[in-house]
Amino acid sequence: MDWFRAYHGITSDPKWPIVARKAKVSIGVVVSVWIALLESASQAEERGSVANFDAETVDALYGFEDGTSEAVFTALLEKGLICDGRICAWDKRQPKREDDNAERMRRCRERKRQETQGNAGVTPCDADVTHGDAHVTQGNAGVTPQRREDKRREEILNTHPLPLASEGENDALPPPFPVSREAGAKPRAQGTNPRAQGENPRALGENPRVQGTNPRKARASPPYTADFEAFWQAYPRKVGKDAAFKVWKRKEHELPPPAELAAILARQCHCEQWQRDGGQYIPHPATWLNQGRWQDELAPEQAPVMDYPEGW
Repeated sequence: MDWFRAYHGITSDPKWPIVARKAKVSIGVVVSVWIALLESASQAEERGSVANFDAETVDALYGFEDGTSEAVFTALLEKGLICDGRICAWDKRQPKREDDNAERMRRCRERKRQETQGNAGVTPCDADVTHGDAHVTQGNAGVTPQRREDKRREEILNTHPLPLASEGENDALPPPFPVSREAGAKPRAQGTNPRAQGENPRALGENPRVQGTNPRKARASPPYTADFEAFWQAYPRKVGKDAAFKVWKRKEHELPPPAELAAILARQCHCEQWQRDGGQYIPHPATWLNQGRWQDELAPEQAPVMDYPEGW
């Protein structure tokens, strides 16, 4: 699918000021990142997924400071515009039934066929008009394609008359028809066709898709550090691992020691908010790291003894 729908209000949504305030950016930056997210979701293998969204590339493309697009992404998560790694309203605003071009063409052909059948009775009513003009058709009956060609030959001969016998019987006669191009002037016949000479970029191996330099296909998951892997295993809600790792690298110098971080996670996993409704209110890992939620002050409670991953 090469297209996606831009809905009314995409640039004036009342949620943008809230997202902009949370991310500490302008509304124009929020709209730019949102459109980039929609485009990424449209091109994803599962349409609507933002798993392949690359915030660093968007920052470089638009000239934003590092982390700007990630901050907007996190604010969109908190506002509920992105849920479970997808654009929440994707299926509502990008309905598949309206994107089915084959079905639309089938309905169009069926409608035209019905219109043609509905007008089938109009021709007999006008039969007298057709017969009345029969003499016009009969008058032109002799003008066949062959006759038109003969007339054209006569016009050419009148323009280029044949030489008289007294002028020399062996003189070369002028051509009866003008020649459009000289013999051998066709580029392909002269060997100047760029495709035949191997100048086609695809033939020379310069196609970026063939060479494997397509940035969308060349991207791979970043190598995770051991400390991050231990954090990921301990965190109860495993959503957006790549996004979480990007925030982890940016916040790594602010994080507490691994053992202390593991103890904090153990306490928060058993707090009332995280236990409510089957963990529905547990923030995404990227959000938890980006907002420094390890500093949250919880009510004193006895955390159970847990086996932490090796190295914590």
